[in-house]
Amino acid sequence: MHLRRGASLLKSTSRFQALSLLALAALAIAVLATSNARAADEKQVCVHAVERAQLARLDGKLREAREGFVTCARPVCPDAIRQDCTRWVAEVEASLPTVVVDAVWADGGDVAGLSVVIDGQPVATAGGGRATPLDPGTHTFRFEAPGAAPVETRYIVREGEKNRILHATLAPNAPAPLAGVPAPAPSPVPPPAPAPTPPPAPIPVLMWHPKSVGERTGSATRRPIPTSAFVVGGFAIAGLGGFAYAGLSGLSQMNNLRATCAPACDPSRVTSARNEIMVGDILGYVALAAAGVTTLLVVTRPAVPVDDPPR
Repeated sequence: MHLRRGASLLKSTSRFQALSLLALAALAIAVLATSNARAADEKQVCVHAVERAQLARLDGKLREAREGFVTCARPVCPDAIRQDCTRWVAEVEASLPTVVVDAVWADGGDVAGLSVVIDGQPVATAGGGRATPLDPGTHTFRFEAPGAAPVETRYIVREGEKNRILHATLAPNAPAPLAGVPAPAPSPVPPPAPAPTPPPAPIPVLMWHPKSVGERTGSATRRPIPTSAFVVGGFAIAGLGGFAYAGLSGLSQMNNLRATCAPACDPSRVTSARNEIMVGDILGYVALAAAGVTTLLVVTRPAVPVDDPPR
């Protein structure tokens, strides 16, 4: 009887141990599977962080790029990714510009309780004199403080700038008028008196009764062509005729020599033809000069009284 109970107890103990071992094995498999799944998820997070950070860096969003590189530089990421991300974090940190706001009153005193809004977003750290990282580019800054009129301005923040000081000067608000006491109305300013109209200028008598020089001097005048103009004009006509005759004669002789004996013509005949052409050129210059003198004499001829005898 006792042997049967002992054998039954031994079987129960063995069965319990076997079930315990199976439970532990299942737990270990579940933990291992969970760990592997978590590791796979972390790897995907690292890969996605690298991709997003690289795109943000190319777009000039250095703050977003820095956060992505910090994510993929964690120890849980693969070694190759972690090493590259660690290096990229340092590079982005060196390129990421920072600014420091220096706000003062018009009298030079520091502004307490300053609030800074950058691109429409409040930045709590900027008003306390701390360096604020910003992406490179143009940013709109709005400075606000109790009792002061807000000031808004734009700055261009350049890549690689560190601790750039942005100066802002605030002016206190104008005091509000007392309740119940209306502000005095401004006294009306009388319109300026119209300027006196100047009297009309007298009209000269000559504008009403224009007269010639002869009428004003009491005698009629004329402008005869001087005899010298006719003499010089005659020289111009004679020179023009000589220019035409000598030039045409010389050219005719040259054409005849080219057609009959060139290039073995008699030198004396060639010289004679050239002399004819040269004489024609000289007469042409004389005619041109005489024509210019004749024109000058005619244009500048003086006025003389009508009763003055011709010269």
